[in-house]
Amino acid sequence: MQNVSGSSSDRARRAGIQNTILGYTLKWDFLDWRANIYSIFVDNLNRRVSKEALWEAFSEFGRVMIVFISFSVISNRDKETTFAFVRYKFRSEMMKAIVDGNNRKIDRWFIRVKEASLG
Repeated sequence: MQNVSGSSSDRARRAGIQNTILGYTLKWDFLDWRANIYSIFVDNLNRRVSKEALWEAFSEFGRVMIVFISFSVISNRDKETTFAFVRYKFRSEMMKAIVDGNNRKIDRWFIRVKEASLG
């Protein structure tokens, strides 16, 4: 039977317990990192789009923290487009990117932008 509450290492991470590896002290606090970052889902991107181009395009709406572009060969093998996630520190920046970034043209493609959601 599978342990529903997670393994002891998972519980330790959620509790923010510190661990020492090779003399470095690491503090795991994985519960809060998503609560402080607001993500948008960007779809219909040209597969040749660069991280720098997306960073520049979405910096117009606020301070971009992270850009992730999917380059999955298996799921996108026959498609000409891909998708990305852009993350902001503040909700207001995310909302501005959704409103003003949707249907904008990047690399000759009209992109779709919406708030990212978990599964």
